Amino acid sequence: KWEDRHEAAYLRLKELLAAPTTLGVPHPNGTMLVVTDASLVGGGGSVFQFQEEVDVVGVNRDGTLKIKRGNECLVPLGHYNWRHNPTREKYSTFDQELLAGTLLMASQKRMLQGHPIVWLTDQAAIKGFLALDPPENARRCRWWTFLRQFSLTVHHLPGIHNELLDYLSRSLFEAKFSVQVEELAARAFAEFDSHLDLTLLLLNRPTIRDLIS
Repeated sequence: KWEDRHEAAYLRLKELLAAPTTLGVPHPNGTMLVVTDASLVGGGGSVFQFQEEVDVVGVNRDGTLKIKRGNECLVPLGHYNWRHNPTREKYSTFDQELLAGTLLMASQKRMLQGHPIVWLTDQAAIKGFLALDPPENARRCRWWTFLRQFSLTVHHLPGIHNELLDYLSRSLFEAKFSVQVEELAARAFAEFDSHLDLTLLLLNRPTIRDLIS
């Protein structure tokens, strides 16, 4: 049963994830982390960057800042999702997952290009696909050609650890999932910290490296 408290938590969660105080801005240097997921009716993705924490501790005589450099932290830059059109709804699971990465990187090309990019996806076959020669399938060949222009490293992130993107790829499509999504979302709010660890708990912890090693 979807109650007012669930709706309020859902709206508050969206507000926090998109707030300027949560989202950062891209730095000229720093590896980008792209996490994507696709469902039968849509896809979603998030973009993060590993950025160095810097504290200003004073001003030098020449007017330059005295900088104390800290640890590397993971900064969220944006969250995105979309709904498949009728044609894309018929794609295979592999093509939908590959499309999710292609669409996200195409829409954020200006921000991502020139940076090393780590792509986390729960479709393990994508890593091998990009390492092979261009496929004969015309659609996949276009995607392969586009993705190969990036400095891209693909890692498999098991779906059980990709729960944030599960909600981005499904949360707008309750009508197609009926009560199942309500139960899923209600459980997510009840276990808030475990389901959003990629953006909220790991921001200041380097253990995200464990996922991409």
